[in-house]
Formats: sequence, structure tokens, C-alpha cells
Amino acid sequence: MRSDLFKLNLRDLLHGFVVAIVSSVLTGLYTVAQTGQLPTLEELKVVGLVGLGAGLSYLGKQLTTNSDGTFGK
Repeated sequence: MRSDLFKLNLRDLLHGFVVAIVSSVLTGLYTVAQTGQLPTLEELKVVGLVGLGAGLSYLGKQLTTNSDGTFGK
């Protein structure tokens, strides 16, 4: 069941968490592929911020769509 406009349910939060984890993993793998070595602490901070941004973006999108998936109505 989808949530109403300006409301989030547990499913939205779970999907936001999954988006954050997946984007962090993919960003970390990209960093490893580019440098050929494990990421440094500074690079891990960037990976975490990318994941946080992706998760919050997903939740913001879900917050502004209604149960039909229409934006802003």
C-alpha cells in the first residue's frame, strides 16, 4: 500500500534505506575500481554522504507523491 501525500510509511523508510545502502556500495566499488586500492577514510566519508543523499532524495520524492504516484497532488 502506498502512502498519502506528505506521509511516509514503513515501506517507504525501508526502500529509502535500501537505496542508501545500494548507492553507497556502488560508489565504494567505483572508488575501488578507479584507484585499484581500498578507499581511504576521506573517501569512505564521501561514500557515506552519497548514500545519505540518495536515501534522503528517495524519501523526499516519496513524501511529495500521493498514493497514485502523482507528484504534488
